Amino acid sequence: MRHPTAPPAQPFEEALVAAIPALHRFATYLTRDPVWAEDLMQETYARALAHREQFALGTDCRAWLFKIAHNLHRKGEARALEASSFSAFRWGRTCMRALDRPFNLRGQTHRTAPTLGQT
Repeated sequence: MRHPTAPPAQPFEEALVAAIPALHRFATYLTRDPVWAEDLMQETYARALAHREQFALGTDCRAWLFKIAHNLHRKGEARALEASSFSAFRWGRTCMRALDRPFNLRGQTHRTAPTLGQT
């Protein structure tokens, strides 16, 4: 449920600061890389501060931050997978063209497989 009024700054900011160690552990668990974990934390806190009016007082700030981090991580993984799949596809296509090039220089007779019993 979204609340139109932003929470008071003090309790919200205190909850953000208190969640730093737990969020860092969670981000490290998700990314398996301390540098990426720091980036994920930074983006999580930037989103949390930008959308602070969506935080409902009385709810668990840690859970809210964890959900933001989890969604950011999944979105980032999907983009990385899409980019790597496309790159792998292009690389594979380039390799196949390079392998096929010598065969294209020969005549059609060199492309057919010989069969037994032909003279």
